[in-house]
Formats: sequence, structure tokens, C-alpha cells
Amino acid sequence: MIENPPVSEIDIVGNSIVPTSKLESLMKTAVGKILNTRTLYGDVLAVNEYYENLGYTDPSNHVVDLSWSKDGKVTLKMQEGIVIKAIQITGDTVYPESQLRGLVHTKIGDVFNRKNIEADLGNIASLYKDDDYVLTGLKGNIKPDGTVVVEITETRVESMRIEGNTKTKDYVIYRQIKTKVGSVLRTKRIQKDIENLNNTGYFETVNVEPEEGTEPGKVALVWKVKEQKTGTASLGIGYSGGGGAYQGGITGAVSVSEKNIKGTGQAAYIQWQRGIYVDSISVGYQNPWIDQAQDSLAVSIYDSHYFNQTQVIPTTNAVSFFNDTQVGESVTVGRPIFDEDTHAYVTLKHEYISTSGVLFPFLPNATGPVAGTVDSLAPAVTRDTRDDVFDTKHGRFYSASYEYAGFGGTFTFNKYQGDIRQYYSLAHNLTFAWRLLGGVGKGNVPITDWYVLGGPDTLRGYDLNRFVGTTMLLGQTELRFPFGKQKIFNGALFYEAGNVFQPGQTFTFSNLPKDYGFGIRMKLPNLGLGIIRLDFAFGGEGTRTVIGIGQTF
Repeated sequence: MIENPPVSEIDIVGNSIVPTSKLESLMKTAVGKILNTRTLYGDVLAVNEYYENLGYTDPSNHVVDLSWSKDGKVTLKMQEGIVIKAIQITGDTVYPESQLRGLVHTKIGDVFNRKNIEADLGNIASLYKDDDYVLTGLKGNIKPDGTVVVEITETRVESMRIEGNTKTKDYVIYRQIKTKVGSVLRTKRIQKDIENLNNTGYFETVNVEPEEGTEPGKVALVWKVKEQKTGTASLGIGYSGGGGAYQGGITGAVSVSEKNIKGTGQAAYIQWQRGIYVDSISVGYQNPWIDQAQDSLAVSIYDSHYFNQTQVIPTTNAVSFFNDTQVGESVTVGRPIFDEDTHAYVTLKHEYISTSGVLFPFLPNATGPVAGTVDSLAPAVTRDTRDDVFDTKHGRFYSASYEYAGFGGTFTFNKYQGDIRQYYSLAHNLTFAWRLLGGVGKGNVPITDWYVLGGPDTLRGYDLNRFVGTTMLLGQTELRFPFGKQKIFNGALFYEAGNVFQPGQTFTFSNLPKDYGFGIRMKLPNLGLGIIRLDFAFGGEGTRTVIGIGQTF
């Protein structure tokens, strides 16, 4: 039996990344100990594992040769890794290669390190994620010849189809979807497309389900919609009793509207009222998408006569009575500008107005009844990022408009108006919303074009049109919350403050009329009504209960 010699020397060659002293510390074999091959092979495994932990995974065996002599000299020949000779990036279509190479810190001449390349892949993944692009795969490997290949597999939309629509035309749905076949999938873009479809008001629910494509990196999108009622018709008859200065009588009303005519996305309405205090008819038409530029068109015609209308005189309990006639038509055209959320509009209006009776005797410059025509041009810009225009949970709405009247009509004036709304999603499905609305009229503004506040949408704690004037300011806040897990009923707490100032009055922020209260919201999409609102408001002139359609703002 021949005994193994004691280890006389350990010679490690080929290492430059890890010092020899470190490698020797990993080995149980040591100078002076009897050479044990089992221990020696365990040392080889420990050295290979150490390199693996450092990220040097190629080749998998870094001790490429192990030998020992009869006199006890142990020799380990090392290959710490593969030297990088080239770097290739494949599969990218979103970004220029130069931009991606700037994120790859692995360099030619380096020894390939798995941890380093994974960090580089993380940089690339973060770029795609930050810009909302979806990746199917992202790999980085080195070939035996020293070429590092970074392989990017982008998730590309291979096809799309729509399911569930029986009325709405496919093209009406597709034009709201900005995600296109052949594009790289973006999750936020998909969510925005869902919001666009919801905001049409044609659908009760909208969902998208991805399906596997014909090969890795490709996906088919299935848009599943559930349509809801888009047309409404109502017939109403009411009676108001006489007494004092008022006359009793019957009032009838007929209303027919459809916001998705034959599934084309076009809308129209006709409203008629006839009674002791009103004789009014109005018709309107809207096409939100008349060409490939997404230009929109809206037309309205109206002939309205109101009798024995009332206006509370400020600082008194007296009431002013007047008759009001408004006959006219308007045309509005619009177009997206900058992006899909921002639109510009221009409205042309021609209107004949006439007021008679004891008209606003409290005004400093009251001149009695007025009659004449208004020919005006009103440009406006809106930006709307709300997730759901009918029941917003988050987003913003900005609007600025200017109206100039004086194109040959009786009245010459300028009106400026701004509207800001903000919505915040909070914990427990709460929504906090606030609004700031303001407007100023300058010049010979007819009373029919004055601002009014009070009623179910503005200052709910006061009578309808309680405040009237040419300068207006309104602030509103609401906290909206669900009632348990059911989806029909919701609640709201609100607070409002605002006023309208008449010509000659000094604008002031002090002593603004205020109200507060709570309300109940009931969702009835199957009836085509959306949200029915019942509010209980407490204001400076008492308590009022008001009913409205849709959210207040």
C-alpha cells in the first residue's frame, strides 16, 4: 500500500480576478497536510461555487485542470470566465440601439459576469416599464466566442377583435382604441382605451382579455363590451295651484334623446314643454367624429318662452317677476390639439332675446325690458383626464372659454370663464373632488346671458337661480363614498361657497353664501339615466332637498 505524500506546494495559475490567497482560503487542502483526493475534489467544487456566487457562471467549471505530483505539488489551472469580445442587442424596436447600449455597463474586454449582465437587463427592463411597454422576455448570454447577446422580446399586438356589441358598430369602438395591431403592448394605454370607451356612455362594462398569439412575444386582444341603454323617452304632466300673484295650470313635457343613433355614435334630442309658465321646444344633433382628424360637430335650435319667472331681490324678501324669450341656434365644431385629452372648440351663436315685465328693479342701472339679437363667437379649450366622466374616481378637468358678441347684433360684450375640477382616489374606495368655477362679463351683457347660481348643481342650499349677475365665483367640494359592497347606492358629503355680483357691486370674498349637506347617489344605467342624485342641503336661507341627474361636477 502506497500512502499519499504530504502537500508540499499549491500552485494556482490563470487567475487574475480572485487573488490566490483567497482561493487557498477556500480549500481544505493545505501545505503540510496529507494529500487527500476526496478533499481536493471538494476544494474544486468550493472554488467553482465561489466564482458562481461572484457572478462568473461561464464556464461552469473554473478549475479546468487539476493535477498533483508524487512529491506533493498540487496544481490548479483556472479559467475565471469568458472575455467579452462583442455585444449584440436584438429584438428592440421601441428605442434606438444607442440608447439601450448606454444602459449596458458590461464592456468589451471584461470577463463575462452574470450579475453584471442582470443589472444591465434590469436597466433595460426599467426603461420599458417606465414608458409603460410590456416585455415578454429579456435575456443576456455569452457565446463561446465571447459575443454577449442581449435578447429583447417585446410583447406585440398581433390581432384584436370585439365581442358583445350588438348595436354599436365595430368602427365606432375601434376609433376609441388607440392601441393598434402591430404595436408594442402598453398597459396604461390599454387602461386609457378602456376609459375612452366607458366615457362614450354606450357601455355598461368594458374589459380586455389577452390571448396567446401565434408565437412567443405576440398577443391577441379581445375587447369584451356590454352595451347599455342609450336612448330615453319621457312624458310628464304636472299641475301647479294658483294663489297670490301666481296662476294655476297644467304643464306638459315630452323629451326624446338618443346618444348612439343606430350604433354610429351620433346623438340627437328633442325636448318640448308647454304650460302656464313655459312654452319651449329645442332640438339638437351631435357627431363626435366626423372625419379622420376626429373633428366634432354639434348643432342646436331652440324657441323658448318663459312667463312669470321670479328672481329674489338681494338683501330683501321681495320677488321680481318677468317674462323671457330666447330663440336661436348655435353650431359648435371641435378638434383634438396636442393630444387626445385636449380639445379646442369654437361656437357660433345667433339668438333673439326679449325680456318684459317688472325686470330686476333692484339693479343700479336697470333700464327695464330689453330686446335684440346676440351674434357671438366663443372659442374654448378643455383638457380632460378623468377616468370616467359620468362617475369620476380620479383625474382632472380644465376648461377656459371666451365669448365675444358684436358681429352686427344688438349687444356687444365679452365673457370670460374658467372651470377647474380635481378628483382623488383615496383608501376604502373614497373619492375626494373639488371644483373652482369663475366667470366675468364685460360690456352690454343682456340679462339672459348673466351668470346664475343656486339650485341642484350650484349652491344646493338656495333656490334655483337665487343669485344672478355678471361676475361669478363658485367653489365646491365633495367626499363620495360607497355603501358597503353593493354598487347601486353611494353617498356624498358636500360643502359649497360662491356668489354672483351684479354691475355696480364690489367683488368680495367675504360673506360668500355657503351651504353644506349630504346626499345619496343611485346608479340606474339600464334606464339610460346614469346617476340619480338626491341631496339634502343646509344653507343661509334654510334647508332644501334637490334632485339631479348625474354627479354635481
